[in-house]
Amino acid sequence: MRKMLQNALLIAALAALAFAQHQHRPGIAPANPNLVPQEFTIDDGPVSIKVPFQVFVNGKEFQGHTIGWHIDTGSTMWLGLPGQGMYILSLAPREGYNFQKAGAIRNHVIAFQSDRNQYEIRTSGPIAGAEKAWNLYVLHLPEMEMKGPLFGVDRLGSCTLAHLK
Repeated sequence: MRKMLQNALLIAALAALAFAQHQHRPGIAPANPNLVPQEFTIDDGPVSIKVPFQVFVNGKEFQGHTIGWHIDTGSTMWLGLPGQGMYILSLAPREGYNFQKAGAIRNHVIAFQSDRNQYEIRTSGPIAGAEKAWNLYVLHLPEMEMKGPLFGVDRLGSCTLAHLK
């Protein structure tokens, strides 16, 4: 019982901290539209996501729930939003999957379109190289319903993306 109470207090403290940070954090700048996306190769380096980040849908910051995140080594990113399913984001098309070229990564901003909606994830640092732009391939999985908003990086076919094997 004591351990359960300690865990509950820790969760409440973390939630309060996340809420307070959300209320007082400055906005993250939009992408530089002058960066022209190109094809990404393995030689271009690793993918890196810096927190905090902001998620926008059709130009409006996603509100409601604090967005959870999972960052591991890999080159596949994903965004899951309640009522919209999961979006798997890749810097390269993946053989055997139905990825569509639907956006770009410009420096610290991921932007893509799907189902008449525009999505933008603004991170606190370069994603795949400073002042670089890359084409983005998207696989939408509307049946992957999320309980809360999530964003992350992983290897295709491992951990959170294991169901795609």
